[in-house]
Amino acid sequence: MKEVHLSEEAMHLKLFNRMLKEIKQFTEMRTKGHPLDVPALGEVYKLAFKENLIKRLVKYTLSKKNWSNGNKKFFVLGLRYKEILTSLPKAETLLITNSVREVLFCIFRGYNWIYIAHAEAILLKFFFEADTNQLFSLFKKVIRLLNKSNRKKFILSTWDFEALPTLFRWASKLNKEINHTVGLQHGVLLRDKKNPYMLQGNLADFILLYSSSQVNFAKKIFDKPDNLIELGPPWNIPAVEDKASCEVILVSGGGWGSENELHLKTLDILIDTSRLLEELKIDYSFRPHPSYILEGEFKNFKRINTQPLEQVLSGNPKVFIGFCSTLLLDAYCCGHTVIQINHEMQKKDYLILESDFVISEKELNLISQIIKDNVILKRRNRDVSSNTLDLRLRDAFNHIEKKLLENSNERKKNDLREN
Repeated sequence: MKEVHLSEEAMHLKLFNRMLKEIKQFTEMRTKGHPLDVPALGEVYKLAFKENLIKRLVKYTLSKKNWSNGNKKFFVLGLRYKEILTSLPKAETLLITNSVREVLFCIFRGYNWIYIAHAEAILLKFFFEADTNQLFSLFKKVIRLLNKSNRKKFILSTWDFEALPTLFRWASKLNKEINHTVGLQHGVLLRDKKNPYMLQGNLADFILLYSSSQVNFAKKIFDKPDNLIELGPPWNIPAVEDKASCEVILVSGGGWGSENELHLKTLDILIDTSRLLEELKIDYSFRPHPSYILEGEFKNFKRINTQPLEQVLSGNPKVFIGFCSTLLLDAYCCGHTVIQINHEMQKKDYLILESDFVISEKELNLISQIIKDNVILKRRNRDVSSNTLDLRLRDAFNHIEKKLLENSNERKKNDLREN
């Protein structure tokens, strides 16, 4: 049978149509899980196209600025983790962003950048209006960016289904010999394959994970278990003192999504824990989750912790008490003491964090003994690489390149056998 070769435009259109199906599927999952977000999402993209003249001129001017990306090896999509950008070789790194704030960061730090305006709004416009014209133009722009160089490239992102990661992931499929996507874990892995929208990182070619527990759990649920790499935290681990008087931070649960009942139950348990600490005259604060703060939640606690994350994780060693949160994982990696409470409503897969103590909701009295045994709290030694982030990233990408070489050699062997 004669092999049919598609034209370049036909190949682009074929990939684009597959991407549209994915966008529709996962946006529907998102709106189904958070139905109250639908009106807000509908307004977001409309407002983006109704900005005042000055904003439109600024964004238009920025979008016309093109740096030469012929020698760039690392394409960083967004600045969720600034230290990822600043720990990669500056001459080989390019930030891709749709944020003016992130452009200013790069200008002042001397990093090359490319600004793509209204990417999220254009994606949402397709979902709500079935308008594909602007999205297809944007898709072709991303293809041109990647085609400017034949050098091997790594495209780093933290969220599979945002506009820029989606566009670059699909555009990279046109040449997988040189274009490779790399996911950066940004939250505790909680979900299973029943909800692929929440399985962030699964669609990337490789994913860099926080810890051995996260790698082991990901192997059970990800489609490419051999492409999981333990990076450690995606930031430089802050210095923690050897010992200090005990201080406790109660951590609000994260990742519950619309499971509001679970949030309220765990909040009640933290309130009970705070009263226990007050009886013991132990200094504590409550750290709310940034995404799920219910009105009136603060009034139940004497002190609310709103310090920058780096400040929370550095300084004196602390006891962190909570259920399942990225902050607990962060704290463990830094050498703080972690007490994880297992609530009966939680799925067993939530107990995948490294913790120093795991107690049930009926064993809160054990916290008193743990605190008494740690009145003078010591920093705990962890089996986590103490190397700086730049060295850990170097090792991770060396591992990826070695894996790519092995895969390439295996394909060549298979081709020879077939011929």
